[in-house]
Amino acid sequence: MSKTVSPSALPNQYITPNLQVYEISCKCGCGYKALSLELAEMFQRARVLFGDAISVTSGCRCVKHNSSAAVKGKPDSAHLVGLALDVKPAKNNTPLRRIRLFECLKQAGFVRIGVPKNENLRIFHVDIDKSKPQGIFEY
Repeated sequence: MSKTVSPSALPNQYITPNLQVYEISCKCGCGYKALSLELAEMFQRARVLFGDAISVTSGCRCVKHNSSAAVKGKPDSAHLVGLALDVKPAKNNTPLRRIRLFECLKQAGFVRIGVPKNENLRIFHVDIDKSKPQGIFEY
């Protein structure tokens, strides 16, 4: 397992120049925060390539939040161990900007990228979980 964000990290602390702890913390408010530093560095590369802000809609998740009706996460989700992020352009989430973000994610080294089947979702899943099939997939 790669190095992760310290459990004692404060919410406003920066992991990379453009990624703060609160962005990757479990959204249920439980305080769980785990993120591979390798994943954080790849996110930062994508951010620099994209040249604009990228929103993290989901970072790490506790088991309870992952299995909630709102999330419907898989029991073996990479989010549970800090190996996944769900991301989108922070502003102007248009089809062209999503295509640009997708290209930047690939250039940053992501090989496992989830593209939503539902066009209205507009969020990419990226992870570095080597135990899962690699490549582009629909979710």
